[in-house]
Amino acid sequence: MPESPAPPSSVPRRVTTAAGVLVALSGLLGLVDAVATSPLLRTAAPVALLVGVAVLALGGRGGAGLARRSVPAAAGLLLWALPDVVGAATSSAVGRLPVDQLALVSYAQLALSLVGLAGGVVAAVLVVRHGLLRRWASRALVVAVAADVLLTLLTLVPSLDLQLALLVSGAFLLRPVAVLLLGAGLLLHGRGSDLRAAGSDFLDRWRASTDVDGSAVRRRAGDEPAQESRRP
Repeated sequence: MPESPAPPSSVPRRVTTAAGVLVALSGLLGLVDAVATSPLLRTAAPVALLVGVAVLALGGRGGAGLARRSVPAAAGLLLWALPDVVGAATSSAVGRLPVDQLALVSYAQLALSLVGLAGGVVAAVLVVRHGLLRRWASRALVVAVAADVLLTLLTLVPSLDLQLALLVSGAFLLRPVAVLLLGAGLLLHGRGSDLRAAGSDFLDRWRASTDVDGSAVRRRAGDEPAQESRRP
């Protein structure tokens, strides 16, 4: 089924493209950081995600963002991307705190993470319910938020065996992969019809080329009996 034209109030393609590049970059940096741990990458990945989400939520020179249609969805996205930036910015200072203050900071970070997850869930629900983004982008957002919720719930389980299993299995790669998929979904936002048209054109050209070759083969096969009949 052809993709329906975007309503006038939907997020412009320029905005989703800029946001998609930054979000996809965040996912790539997160994957690299998971393989080769680096303090720089651990900070750059969440910052790129926050900037990309801010572009999607607030818009820019390319047009208005999600806030034009839904302020709660835009605010929820910003809250969803904020905790990782705060955690990366304060990670070096947290290690130098006394033990009694360290527990307090840990609880504060957990509370901020839960608020961010709640914002992400609200944003995903509003985006899907009101059609604020196209199909692939909205589905990718749901996957990214769901991956965050799942990993957070698993890390809260007080089981050392489970934590070791998550670490060994590479389950923490789920977050950067989901973010990368979100970036890809934003890059594809509003391009479904163009991609289908390009694919259809490619198939038509390929079928035409095979039909020509098949016709030539059939002509050669049809000429052979005639040539044999003319032989003495």
